Amino acid sequence: MAFISTFWFGIGGVIDLVRLFRDLEHREADILDNGVVEGNVSLADKERFAKLEAEQKKDQ
Repeated sequence: MAFISTFWFGIGGVIDLVRLFRDLEHREADILDNGVVEGNVSLADKERFAKLEAEQKKDQ
């Protein structure tokens, strides 16, 4: 049973590692996402909220 479990989790781990590196290769970096938080909101999210609010005002 231990051999089967080791084999099963080993294959799953390799598959997950391949997916991880493939996703990292295609990742788009966000220059605003540097870890800074103002008012419990990250700078990247704050920028997105500002764009959404501007679009809503424009539509009204």
